Amino acid sequence: MPAGYDTVLGYFSKTLPSAFDMMSEPVADTQRDGFWCTHQAARRGIPIIKVVAPTALADTGITELNAYPVTLLAERIAA
Repeated sequence: MPAGYDTVLGYFSKTLPSAFDMMSEPVADTQRDGFWCTHQAARRGIPIIKVVAPTALADTGITELNAYPVTLLAERIAA
């Protein structure tokens, strides 16, 4: 992962791990956050980086994830 970037799930796990206790389906439950970050990145001309998904997600058919600047993720979570 490039410095200063993280995935939505990665950011949650590092900054708000207790949030997963409130989610029935973490991947589906964080999709709205990913859509928001993707939209804001496009609107602001911020690059999104594709990264290889962790094994647990790859086993479900998800092979890559979007990584966003941590500053954008922090903005979303604070909203």
